[in-house]
Amino acid sequence: MKRYLILFVLLAGFIPAIFLQAQPKFIINQPHGKVLAPAIDYITEAPIIDGTIDPQVKELPERKFNYIFVDDSKRKPVEISYRIAYGAEFLYLFIDVQSNELVTRDRSYQNGDGLLIMINTPAVPGNKPTEYYWLGFGPREGKDNYKFIWGYNNSFPFEPLSDRTKFAINKEEKKYSYEILLRWEDIPPYHPWATENIAINMGFIKAIGQTGMDFYMLVSDPDPEKVFTVYTLMDFKQPTSTVKPDLFITSDRRHREIGEPIDLTVTGIAQTKAKNTINVKIFAKDKSLI
Repeated sequence: MKRYLILFVLLAGFIPAIFLQAQPKFIINQPHGKVLAPAIDYITEAPIIDGTIDPQVKELPERKFNYIFVDDSKRKPVEISYRIAYGAEFLYLFIDVQSNELVTRDRSYQNGDGLLIMINTPAVPGNKPTEYYWLGFGPREGKDNYKFIWGYNNSFPFEPLSDRTKFAINKEEKKYSYEILLRWEDIPPYHPWATENIAINMGFIKAIGQTGMDFYMLVSDPDPEKVFTVYTLMDFKQPTSTVKPDLFITSDRRHREIGEPIDLTVTGIAQTKAKNTINVKIFAKDKSLI
């Protein structure tokens, strides 16, 4: 059975204050065919997350953002590309920025240079999603990089992502790169083998000068009020028959109240019948093991 991921894309839409602050006046349309085509590659092993590109990552298709919002049509925007893949335990992103200036503003995840990702359950067409994660990534001066859950459904937990989710930046002479390994376990119930439809909103913010910003997006709409309804369907390549057995367990939601049942979904892949042991750990709000 084919599994699909819906990529719900427009950064300025889910953080409208950013859009209004920068007030971009021009949209540069640079279509590259079907958004997110070809299908997302499956990789068995997680790359080493250090901000540099691994040999297996180089083999992934290099993709472009289809739209750029800028405030000066005469200025050539910075070239930014990305590669994307998935595994049984993670979603992987490698972003290449052709600029010798890595800008670290306050709250860089929204002011530049940063990345915002929204992962959510698709809503009725025309409506805003009510089940979602907002994830922020960006550099910080003298501290660990931003890597956290900004929003979860109707709350703003500002909760760090787990240590198993990795984010690294590598700066070279004329470019820099962001590398992210997002663990599915950090964003339950979402997983491409267990969830029929997942929506994800992704956008890169490139700081320009003292206060300017350019927004790089995959799918866009000239009307900022419609951005919640803009997304694209993305399917994953099926793992090949030569991959090693993989198993994943996900809960139907992130938190439970006392007395509520816990629903788990187990999904996996193997060439032949295999026996495996499943260990489940339950943690309290203070992260102590129950």
